[in-house]
Amino acid sequence: MAPETLPWLERLYEILDVDDDKVAGDAGFLAGLEGKSEVEILSALLHRHLPPESIDDFGDLVESKGGGVLYHRLLVLATVELGADRPWPADSDGPGSFDGARFLTRQRDYAKKGEHDRDWFFADGKLLSRGDDGSTVIEMENVGAYVETLADRVLDDEDSDDDDESEY
Repeated sequence: MAPETLPWLERLYEILDVDDDKVAGDAGFLAGLEGKSEVEILSALLHRHLPPESIDDFGDLVESKGGGVLYHRLLVLATVELGADRPWPADSDGPGSFDGARFLTRQRDYAKKGEHDRDWFFADGKLLSRGDDGSTVIEMENVGAYVETLADRVLDDEDSDDDDESEY
């Protein structure tokens, strides 16, 4: 998909409060992302418009039901380059059956009882994670649904339906 046809782009700009001058400057940047998956484009835009010190501005998500999932996905995409080649940790089960998967990072998973680590990786245009029990979760494949759900949580918006999480 060509970056200029991304239906969720304006909504992302609202979430990140990107000013019009920076939006206008994105045309060339987005053209350079032609042929990338929507997850890769979202990550690149987060790197461009969300400085690391601003990620904590989304920390309140963690306290809301389902918000921790939104926050951790944002954290991974905004802080780790999807195209970088990183070795899988020695104690990891690796990507399983996902050929060409790229390891991104290991994060503590607080959603389960006790503390467990999850290996996050990128494969087939999707953001995935694998728990220490070997189970793999597709964390994100529908970027539009993710962006809309995030917007519903962080923006005061009269036209948002409700806080239901969409499948992303």
